[in-house]
Amino acid sequence: MLTTTRDLLRQQGLISVQEVALKLAVPADVARALLQKWVAKGCAEPLPPSSACSGCTVCDSTPREFYRWCEGSRPPNADGKQ
Repeated sequence: MLTTTRDLLRQQGLISVQEVALKLAVPADVARALLQKWVAKGCAEPLPPSSACSGCTVCDSTPREFYRWCEGSRPPNADGKQ
């Protein structure tokens, strides 16, 4: 699941916790923890939460959490080195 999260993030460049949760069929807390692993490895960074779009009632009004893949980052090897 961790490598799938990495692949989603690398392919899209920017992804929300909610989108990872949806694509992996896991709760948002699990998706957030997976994204945080890549932050800890220095390969991703969280962005400030964004507010809902125009205030309509179609979407959930919870602020969206986005993560960005750090350009030029390579995941560490099995021994933990980049």
